[in-house]
Amino acid sequence: MPERDWSPVGTHADRVAAAVVLGLLAANEVPARISSDEAIPGLATFFAVEVPQELLQRARAVMASAAVSDSELTYLATHERPPGPTQD
Repeated sequence: MPERDWSPVGTHADRVAAAVVLGLLAANEVPARISSDEAIPGLATFFAVEVPQELLQRARAVMASAAVSDSELTYLATHERPPGPTQD
């Protein structure tokens, strides 16, 4: 698809969270891709999930129904708990 036909549906601080969103969209039959400002591997500051322009509303609806934070997305992908208070 030409570049102008893709629109961002969300941005994330890490590739793992973006990949989880990519999987969520794929499970709902919404094609998506990840783009970033990663000029040098490992030095990206954001990862955007993009979908075809004509599916933007559908993708937003899928995202709204999921409503999870970046830290939750990272946990779902890696099973690493976010830093914070521990419960014994």
